[in-house]
Amino acid sequence: MKKRVLILMVFLAAIVIAASEKEEPVFSDIKLELSFEKAPRFRTAVNETGNNKFLDSEEYLVVKATYIPGVRKKPIGTTKTPQVWLRNNKKIMLGKLEAKRWLDNVRMDVLVAYPDQLSRKGKRQTTYGLFEGKTNFWSIPIDGKKHTATMFVPPHLLARYINQPVENQRQQRMHYRYSPKDFFVEVIFRTANGEILGARYYNNPYSASMPSDQVQLECEKFFRKIEDSATRDKSIVRNAVLPRNRSPWAFINPECYDLITPESGTAQ
Repeated sequence: MKKRVLILMVFLAAIVIAASEKEEPVFSDIKLELSFEKAPRFRTAVNETGNNKFLDSEEYLVVKATYIPGVRKKPIGTTKTPQVWLRNNKKIMLGKLEAKRWLDNVRMDVLVAYPDQLSRKGKRQTTYGLFEGKTNFWSIPIDGKKHTATMFVPPHLLARYINQPVENQRQQRMHYRYSPKDFFVEVIFRTANGEILGARYYNNPYSASMPSDQVQLECEKFFRKIEDSATRDKSIVRNAVLPRNRSPWAFINPECYDLITPESGTAQ
């Protein structure tokens, strides 16, 4: 009899806990990579441009983000840290999902802080402008699997807006080969209502010994400071980070990436 009562109490407690929690989507394990890549070449019957090249570099700046869409249990009416559900003992934000559950109209916002004036041997402080862009996804499955998204800054804009460092004594321009380490990147995934699903930063401007939570907070402050100063200086280049469907990579393995909506479209 006592055993039955105990089982009943556990069952009722589980019902109460389930009723006091709600599922919320979250993108976990977000990782960012930054690289310079040449666009894929397509062979055509007619060479329209010949060998005319007006750019010193033909490489795109590529932002690659990998992430895992899942859900977490969040107690209703509390601000405590949500409970993370695990699958196969792997630390991913994946709960008990309904079959074929999808999240519509996810937006990926990207800011790339580019060196507006690069310091040289500590003689001048580096200042930054911002490339801005976004990708609107039609629908993303909440499947607990790794997804990949890519965005691109064209070489034309890199050549147009990024200044080469100037040698102070002779006032002569010095050729400098930029690397991904000269840039900072902010990637934020949002729902259709603007709620943040996950965020990540590339290139930490602060001490590597900082706790990860503090680094995330300091990086956010770093970007807001650049954003405020860039707004005053009109140095934000809008729509400069292109979504995949507007890049030369648009038709390369499209089935391996989440579907992107047209510019003015939304999922129905």
